[in-house]
Amino acid sequence: MTKKDSTTKTPGNGEKTDALATRAETQLSPEAAAFEEVRVSVIGRITDVMDTVDDEKELTRIRDLIGSANPVKKGREEMDAKWAMPSIRIAQGVTKEKPDTAKLGDLFDTNGYVHPQPLKVAPLYVYGANRMFPSKGAKAPICFAPDAKLGSTFGPCNKCKNYPIGLNSTGDITDCDNGVCFVVMSEELMLYRIEFYRTSRKAGLKFDSLANASKDAYWDRWFNINSDKQTSDSNEWYIFKVGVSGEDTPAHVRQVCDALYDMIRHNREVEIKKHYNRVLGGDKALEEVKETGSIDDGDGASPGEDDNPDLSSGTI
Repeated sequence: MTKKDSTTKTPGNGEKTDALATRAETQLSPEAAAFEEVRVSVIGRITDVMDTVDDEKELTRIRDLIGSANPVKKGREEMDAKWAMPSIRIAQGVTKEKPDTAKLGDLFDTNGYVHPQPLKVAPLYVYGANRMFPSKGAKAPICFAPDAKLGSTFGPCNKCKNYPIGLNSTGDITDCDNGVCFVVMSEELMLYRIEFYRTSRKAGLKFDSLANASKDAYWDRWFNINSDKQTSDSNEWYIFKVGVSGEDTPAHVRQVCDALYDMIRHNREVEIKKHYNRVLGGDKALEEVKETGSIDDGDGASPGEDDNPDLSSGTI
């Protein structure tokens, strides 16, 4: 493409510069430029899938999905264009930020929508993460390892005295928790994160085991996500429950998932690299964890507290 002169004349406008175009070109960091290259390729693949779909409702869902894969929306070109996705959470008695219509045990996402149960999803990506709270009532963990390997404060997880139960060889309960985290696609072709911590962790492990038993791809089958009521003495809380729906995902959904995997994988690698650079560079600040009202009552250490507060910025 031939670059225009730095100034051009346009009738009625006087002098017009290419400053905005130049700014847009120079604003992209190498990481953002690499992500944009992957994103454009993925969108092209998903667009090709539309040629195989006749159902207008599905076509609309695919168009909406393509739109959600673009982190730059009209009107916010100068803002942070980091790709993010909402989390699926359970409304607990201590949940501070939830939709007004959400009742105890309801599934809702961090964009404010309540979802009917079961929520039918296909898994696209799974990873482990560790988090450690300093005490009851803390607003954010003092150490976080997005890959369950390198903590933001205490370094290598497997050398830490608080290496989580389920990972350590002693079977001891420590102050750190390991979670099984998923990126999933709903039947409506929307992307979400679901994090299985503490009393929900077994459901996350089961989810991974069932998905891994698929004949071919990880996303070959639909799974049902529900909340399950738990009681202990006078406490009442809800955990995630996972089951196989009994249905295979349609061919066009598998193709869309396969395309999206590339973008998810790339974004994941970038976020992990940033984390390692910060930690190994001596910056112990947990930049990706925000102290917001979405952090519920403390560390989730006892029944009745929120086992799965939303702790991240929405990236993976």
